[in-house]
Amino acid sequence: MRKIAAAAVTFLAAVALVAGLPGMSSSPADAATGDDVTVSVAPAASGVIEEGDDLKATITVTNGTDDDLGEGAVRLYLDRATFASRDQIESWFDRSPSDVTDALGSFMTTVTVPALSAGSTSASIPVTIPESTLSFAGSDWGAKAFGARYSADGIDITEAHSSVVYYPNDSFEPTGLAIAVPITVPESTSGLISAEALASYTSRNGILTQELDAVRGRTVALGIDPMILASIRILGNVAPPSAVEWLHRLETSPNQTFALAYADSDISGTRQAGATTLATPIDFDAEIAAQQKSEPDSYTSEQSASPASDAPSATATSGSGTTAPDSTGSGSTATPDPTATTIPPTSEVPTTDSLLAFDYTQDGVAWPIEGTVSSDDLPVFSSSGYSTTILSSTNVKSRGTATENAATTIGGRGALVSDSTLSGLLRDAVSAETTPEWRGDIAELSAELATLTHERPSDARALFATVGRDWATTGSRLESTLRALSKLTWTKPNTLTRALSATSSTASLQSKSAAKARVDALRPLIEADRDVAEFASALKEPAVVTAKERLRMLALSSNAWSGNISGLKTEIAKAVTRADAITRQISVVDGSPINVLGDRSSLPISLQNDTDSAAVVKLRVVPSNGYLNVEKNDVAVTIQAKSRTSVTVPVQSVANGKVTLTLTLSSSDGTTISTPSQVEINVRAGWETLITLVFAAAVIALFGGGIYRNIRRRRRGRGATAGPAEAPAQADTKDPTAKVTDE
Repeated sequence: MRKIAAAAVTFLAAVALVAGLPGMSSSPADAATGDDVTVSVAPAASGVIEEGDDLKATITVTNGTDDDLGEGAVRLYLDRATFASRDQIESWFDRSPSDVTDALGSFMTTVTVPALSAGSTSASIPVTIPESTLSFAGSDWGAKAFGARYSADGIDITEAHSSVVYYPNDSFEPTGLAIAVPITVPESTSGLISAEALASYTSRNGILTQELDAVRGRTVALGIDPMILASIRILGNVAPPSAVEWLHRLETSPNQTFALAYADSDISGTRQAGATTLATPIDFDAEIAAQQKSEPDSYTSEQSASPASDAPSATATSGSGTTAPDSTGSGSTATPDPTATTIPPTSEVPTTDSLLAFDYTQDGVAWPIEGTVSSDDLPVFSSSGYSTTILSSTNVKSRGTATENAATTIGGRGALVSDSTLSGLLRDAVSAETTPEWRGDIAELSAELATLTHERPSDARALFATVGRDWATTGSRLESTLRALSKLTWTKPNTLTRALSATSSTASLQSKSAAKARVDALRPLIEADRDVAEFASALKEPAVVTAKERLRMLALSSNAWSGNISGLKTEIAKAVTRADAITRQISVVDGSPINVLGDRSSLPISLQNDTDSAAVVKLRVVPSNGYLNVEKNDVAVTIQAKSRTSVTVPVQSVANGKVTLTLTLSSSDGTTISTPSQVEINVRAGWETLITLVFAAAVIALFGGGIYRNIRRRRRGRGATAGPAEAPAQADTKDPTAKVTDE
């Protein structure tokens, strides 16, 4: 119900002045503290008044202030004019409850309300307005305003706005209403529900039992989280009996069905956090192997089933049942007592496909959280395999003002538009805390639907509404709400298939986005998933590291975490830490500095693979300067699982000095799979030493030759000085050259 409330402070101040209560300040601000005074009016029979009927209703007044209220009264009003449009009826319901001077219609009657102490609620006060007072004779059929105004001590305090539908058996085309209901579970972290949790969820009062009991056999479409199916089936023979029975009831349900994203992952939130495609499970091989190891009887046929048992296998995938729901939504929803005999023996080891298999009646339906879809989301939804997206009408901009069929085309892509007003009223009714509150909500929903039909009585439109993801934890009145809707003449339950196949209109997307806090929380999770996938591209069996982390990523991106951002951040931080550790499982083994002696050499480099899969990597070596030349780069190396291998990289020394080598590992497609590491190299170039020796020899030869010539010249000079004294006659006849040669 749109609960009617008013700030009673001003009125109580007036009451204090009129009554002359001692200790009460004349200032309105000091008159009272606390919440508000509210009045509600709940018509019986979903607010439907047929020809000749009286109007029966229940009045409730709540004093949420810190001050007592004296005896009061509720005056009831009815406007016999029919709402002609949705705008009119929604304007009526949107009126402020504190505006107690507006017209509510023709006065019908007054109901006395006893004095109310502070913080108390009156007992439900029944009221009957006879048919003669209503005077509907000759009135048009449809929704009409029904109002109530509460006063105490002669002061009008607050009012309520409700409605009734007068139905004198007119003829028209009822409005079809398809409804989608999610079948989900609370938040988890691993991507599979534990046996203990399944036993709790499928117990007599468990959340999954409540969900299925409320909808089984009724004309509503079920959006099923595939994680629930996989979690039950992977347990095989040791699955909780109640879970197997619940799965059998789901598989044999006549309801139309479609698959939610695995773990009900937030598809718009993850896309806006950086995902370029919508994630899905990779495989369950590791989980199946772990189940076999921990429970050897999970997939063996050594257990015996009772001959009286005709319950299905936990891996059964039967589709819709043989009993179709009728227009009234009646059908058996009783939950049988689970017994051990409901689990027949199985000897088949499940596969990823068998764990997820289900005979859905509708494929390719994406259901993001309402009001969170941006213009960049729809192309990603389409490329990820979804042909139709469920969108709230608040996320869609229609070309006209009239309410058209839910089937819509946006940018050439299929959409099914959920009417936000109808969905809101439906959710209010489902979560109503008290019976009078629920009756008021149903009356309002009934009036809204009647107005839709009254607008275009010959046009059988196919509309669509949804309940919230948390409906099973915030309300318990879905079954009674669906039953009440099924009894309305101006609307009829519609299937999802009919809603999708109705004539579609063209609209545009009113781009919105998920909450910033949620997108910011999801971003590290999406980055971690991408990092693990890139790292795994080097593995011969990538799934050994990606499958488990993908399940974890899907679980943490579930819409179930939307209301627990702080807890989500904590779990995502743990997931990021695990992903970081995974991406370091293939690495270059750190070693001491390497000495390179001589012209050519080979560098020994050790590589470590700590994964359970062989890896094929490329090693790239980049020197920090020109002292060393790497002759062969991008060296392909295969490293076996859980092992270390050594590879040699041929290099050529250019000059003496220190070189820092940067070592990078990548997959065959060039994707870097580890943080680059560095190693120090001491280079002693062999050819550089030879050149130095040659140069030194040349220098010695050059200077040695010069010294030798100088010595000869000096000796020749001494000989020329001594010669004339000893043999003067021969001085002109001797050849000096011949003399030097002789020496």
